[in-house]
Amino acid sequence: MPCPVTRCELGDQRGDVLRALDRGERVVVTLEGEVVGELTPVGHGPFVDREAVLRVFAGTPAVDAWTFADDVDQDPTPTV
Repeated sequence: MPCPVTRCELGDQRGDVLRALDRGERVVVTLEGEVVGELTPVGHGPFVDREAVLRVFAGTPAVDAWTFADDVDQDPTPTV
């Protein structure tokens, strides 16, 4: 959940805001109660933990690496 900060707080507490960004936190900037922007840390993409990924892919068929590589190497032009 992004940290909300008002325009005034952004100016007055810019050091705190920069430290939050450095910790990987997103910061939402508001003006008169309306969201006007979002600050996102550079290099901190969305993270999904391993257990969540395993739950999503549980029960899906296994992928044979050789078959997959052969499929990728085929000409993608459809034949009619």
